[in-house]
Amino acid sequence: MKKRLFLVCPDAHLEPVIPGHFSGEAFFLTALGVAFNPMETSYDLFIDHFIEDNGISEICLVADTSSRFFRNVVQGKKGFDTYAEKVLEQLLSKHSTQFEQTRGAWQKCLLLTRLHLAQQLQQLEKSRYLGRRIEQGKLVIKAYQYLRNTDRMEEIKHSQELYAPYSRVLQGAEALYGQTAAAATILTPLRSAPENTAVPPAAIPSASLAAEDFQTSPDAPQRSLPSPLTKIRAYLIPGLALSALIAAVLISATTGGLLMKELLVSTSIIAMLLAIRQIKPDRS
Repeated sequence: MKKRLFLVCPDAHLEPVIPGHFSGEAFFLTALGVAFNPMETSYDLFIDHFIEDNGISEICLVADTSSRFFRNVVQGKKGFDTYAEKVLEQLLSKHSTQFEQTRGAWQKCLLLTRLHLAQQLQQLEKSRYLGRRIEQGKLVIKAYQYLRNTDRMEEIKHSQELYAPYSRVLQGAEALYGQTAAAATILTPLRSAPENTAVPPAAIPSASLAAEDFQTSPDAPQRSLPSPLTKIRAYLIPGLALSALIAAVLISATTGGLLMKELLVSTSIIAMLLAIRQIKPDRS
């Protein structure tokens, strides 16, 4: 029976999910954001001993694309200053051009997941003890991104095999389906996707990420802010109307002039009507 060690994020709760996608015996090692540090000798040695003691022949990195770690970094939200967040932020900065050319938060989450897993694969290969096992053919390492809303595991290759195919598939999708197809194309495994192919937009995932976090449509109606002149008029006219009404009451109490009373009362009424018209909400 094949034994695998799965490196996962504890926040993703993938332990009950993974047995449905992989046969054999499963072991789990967790790190926030699937950000392991195999380049650290003590960490590398610990995993090496664990593999030796349990007869493990394969290491699988698995990241949930809807993880809040990837989502928060993509959206620029302040986190908890963890090692995982620092690693992801460095990736975002290092590949800023790619992220600028990628439309939508969902697509950026997928891209960040791929880059992160590819980097983790490279670090495992370069580590002292695990790297030696890999070179000797005693250990296989793989990486997968998990698409929760479709319950799919998609294998991720090394970074040098990632960038060019990603760009070609993305460009082909936009040519066929327009801007909204970009998310769907990323669901097509890059190792098997021919150039200039795309998945129909109906396959675009949406359930696993909060809708309010990913409203990126350029066609959404926008309400313009009021100009400074509009704000001044909104407060000035009601103020004048109130002043006229107070003056009418004061003068009528101290003088007996009927004409003056009628004039001031009429003026205040007109001013109040103008004020009501001014502050009426715009329904357009």
